[in-house]
Amino acid sequence: MWSTGQKIQSEPLDISKYTNATEFKTKPTGYATQTTPMYTISFDVYVSATQTNWNAIFTHGALDNWDGAKPKPNGRLPFVEFYKNSTRLLVEHAGKQGSTITRHHASSAQGLPTNQWVNITISVNNGTATVYRNGSTEASFTGKFYWPDAANDKWYWAPSGPLTGTVKVANFYFWTSALSPSQIGILRVPTVPTAGVPTTSYYEVEPYYK
Repeated sequence: MWSTGQKIQSEPLDISKYTNATEFKTKPTGYATQTTPMYTISFDVYVSATQTNWNAIFTHGALDNWDGAKPKPNGRLPFVEFYKNSTRLLVEHAGKQGSTITRHHASSAQGLPTNQWVNITISVNNGTATVYRNGSTEASFTGKFYWPDAANDKWYWAPSGPLTGTVKVANFYFWTSALSPSQIGILRVPTVPTAGVPTTSYYEVEPYYK
């Protein structure tokens, strides 16, 4: 399944070492011409502690393109961040109705477990974004999504500043299509190593799964 997508970050990357927004070394491509966003983002995430601030894992562009509670016309979305004093995730995407820019979002019902790898997959199709956790539906939201200034945007790790404890990301892949639920199920963190997939490195460093 991984071979059908764009490999953005393979081996575990410790983004909690970054004190400022850090640009992706490899940027997703092929979405700039989409008039209606259709894509899938899948990544494995590891968090060691409750986050003390609203800290983002990644964003499509900088987080300073906001005007109060609303994104500016070139507002950079989507992004995924932790709630303050929690390990719950918030997923957002920009929407547009005429000249009005809106924000659409949904959050996980429960926080991520600490000291354990978890797969998060976001699938967007026909104005619906569905968030999966280890292959199971976690949340969903709808809207008139769009890609703000997609051709020129950059992607950043930890754009809102230092994270709490250790936060790692691995197996970050991007598809310019919406994967099916059965395909997304394949992307979940396995209970045994998968040959040729960097999840094997989780076992080489520490046996998070027994």
